[in-house]
Amino acid sequence: MMAARTVLTYEGLQSAPDDGLRRELLGGELYVSPAPSPTDQSAVGDVYAVLRLYAEAHGGKAFVAPIDVVFSQTDATQPDVIYLAADRLALIGEKYIQGAPTLIVEVLSPSSSDVDPGRKLKVYAIHGVAEYWIVDPATKTITAHAEPSGDYYNRVSKSANGAIEALTLPNLHFEIPAQPP
Repeated sequence: MMAARTVLTYEGLQSAPDDGLRRELLGGELYVSPAPSPTDQSAVGDVYAVLRLYAEAHGGKAFVAPIDVVFSQTDATQPDVIYLAADRLALIGEKYIQGAPTLIVEVLSPSSSDVDPGRKLKVYAIHGVAEYWIVDPATKTITAHAEPSGDYYNRVSKSANGAIEALTLPNLHFEIPAQPP
């Protein structure tokens, strides 16, 4: 006999304690992760700095975690960095982003190494996130996914040298900076 699965909602998640943990819903299932390490947070800052400059030049807006992106009552995440092109600025609400950003970037960490390239990738594709990057500071790789179709992406580009060109945003380039010894 199978146990019944409890489906959580974004509305129900609002009663969670403010304890510094990241809480995300994927298909109504709760995922909790700790604060990022200094190395991971540095990578998040590097990506955000590039996207903020890109946003200023192209009329969009960049955000860094923690900020909620609510796709539905059962799919709500706190991506590391998001970018909204000018045509998606109306998604910015008073407390969260309501709908699919143009670009979501997740920095891989030990606690997210299964979820980011698996469950989150599917949720982002299903809800129409135009481009999704997974940045791995440990291996200096970046994987870009574009052209969502159902629960996957039609285009994938992987960089082994820590540098990548966006697949959907013209003139957007990111490179993982060398870490000081």
